[in-house]
Amino acid sequence: MNILHNLPHKLLHIGISSTDSESLRLKKISINIVPILIGPIGLIWSLIYLTHGQYISASIPMFYAVISVLTMIHFKTTQDMRFLLKSQMLLILILPFLLMWSLGGFIQSSYIFIWAFIAPIIALIHDKGPKSLYWLYSFIALIILSVIIDSWLIETMSFHLSYLTVQIFFILNISISLSGIYFLIRYVIDKKDKNADTQLQIKHDALLNNIRELDNNISYLQSYKVNIDNNLIVTRTDINGIITFANDNFYNITGYTDDEIIGKNHNIVRNPHTPDELFEELWKKILNKKTWHG
Repeated sequence: MNILHNLPHKLLHIGISSTDSESLRLKKISINIVPILIGPIGLIWSLIYLTHGQYISASIPMFYAVISVLTMIHFKTTQDMRFLLKSQMLLILILPFLLMWSLGGFIQSSYIFIWAFIAPIIALIHDKGPKSLYWLYSFIALIILSVIIDSWLIETMSFHLSYLTVQIFFILNISISLSGIYFLIRYVIDKKDKNADTQLQIKHDALLNNIRELDNNISYLQSYKVNIDNNLIVTRTDINGIITFANDNFYNITGYTDDEIIGKNHNIVRNPHTPDELFEELWKKILNKKTWHG
């Protein structure tokens, strides 16, 4: 039971490496879904056509199933997603139309061509650029060609499936193919939403860490400022030597008040015995954004 339970998961993850990004993993899974979904259905369709004596028609979905198995094995061995992607889209685009033509047109095939629409959907998932449109245009072109030859197919087809068989296939083709397209798109959207939520959570956690680091730095700078204010006198001037700031320790030691200092030239606290050369050196270093010691 565990083997059967884990089989879909293992098949979906064929060709996926632990080093793959989330985006690449999603693309690989989205292409793996296609043969896993359509392959078994193709085998069933093939067996049904065989029972009705439609050997050429039966060989087409059988061919798809066999080729899909081989391409999946190749993908598992080489991890060449491009080959798997192109081969699957090409098979899915062309084979439903070949099957429709072999059965005698739109009605006799129960509109099985609808399966081919999966090809442009896969192209859209893997390439949001203009290249995905080429697959849609190809799909439309094959429909137009099928319309042109439809009357000829009806006239030349000697064997026709029963009305009940055609109706049953019509229900199956439309419901299963469209459901497959729906769930494929939904799976991709859900995975992208999940990946987006994961990335958002990572960024949120990183932001919280940055905030905590910023708080720690602010606390450190605040304690550093308190230490300076308690042990050193600090003044700040403009380039003309006019005092614009003085810390509390300056006022406590010098006895000056705020009104007596702010807006005054720094010479007000200059010792008259200090040589002019010292101040010239001090200002030269400060204006060059260097630290003066003395």
